[in-house]
Parts: sequence; C-alpha cells; structure tokens
Amino acid sequence: MKWTTLTGVVVVVAAAMVVLAGCGVSQATAQTSSEAVAQQLDPMEANSAALGVRQPHHLDVAALTAEQVLDGEHGYRADRFAIIACGPAVERLAEDDEIGARLTDLPEDTVEISVCGLTVDRFDINPDDFPNRVQVVPNGLVELMRLEAKGYETVEL
Repeated sequence: MKWTTLTGVVVVVAAAMVVLAGCGVSQATAQTSSEAVAQQLDPMEANSAALGVRQPHHLDVAALTAEQVLDGEHGYRADRFAIIACGPAVERLAEDDEIGARLTDLPEDTVEISVCGLTVDRFDINPDDFPNRVQVVPNGLVELMRLEAKGYETVEL
C-alpha cells in the first residue's frame, strides 16, 4: 500500500470519528444498544438447546442438564432439548442399560436422543442395542450443526 493511500485512509477514519462525535454517537451509545439487544434475549424464554456428547461419563451429565434446562433451573430454560452422542459415548449407550434407562426416562415430547451413525458403523454396533427412543443419525456432528442452523443453542462436551 502506498504511503499516500494509507495517509488518506487515516484522514478519512479520523474525520469520520470527529463527525460521529459531533453527532453525539459515542461508545456509551454502542453499549446502550448492546444492552438493549441483551434485554430482548431473555434466557428464561422458551429456547431449544442441543448437547453434543463424546465422553461416556458425560451421558450422565447430559441427562441431568436436560432435566435442569427443561425445568428452568440456574436461570436458563429450554422447551426442547436434544442429546447427540458420538464416539465412545455411543458405545456406552449401547452397552449400559442404566444410562439408557436414565436418558429414555426424560420426557419424550421434549427430549430427542440421537447417536452418530458414523460411530455405529465404525465400532460395528447393532442399532438394536440402543433403547427404542434412540435414533441413529448419519453423522452426529452434522446433526448438531443442523440443529444449530434451526436455532438451537448448542454445546459440545
């Protein structure tokens, strides 16, 4: 970049700052706008949330989190919750009847439970080994991205 072009850019930016300052636009205005947006997003309003789980011991955490989020505990509530298991968590869900029961005891009308089809294939897991409510999706990570695109708030453990 030529020195004259760079100097011209600096002058234009400086002039814009002076004009904005003269119009009363300030950092405080920007913060006020951000605060207004934050106030519109009430964490206790109905939301949809999805949790991606890879580690076997996180399935217990996922069940507890679903219960708490559906009840609005800790200042956040969702009306829909999805648990998507990938990797070693899929194996545990296929083998551990206790965690399967814990997850399938969650309300069926508000909680979806899915496992990654890539993992099922890779570890040669029989889909019949999962509790009835558990659905096999082609790719668990893509499923998490799909839900995020639909407006779900997503977290991966």
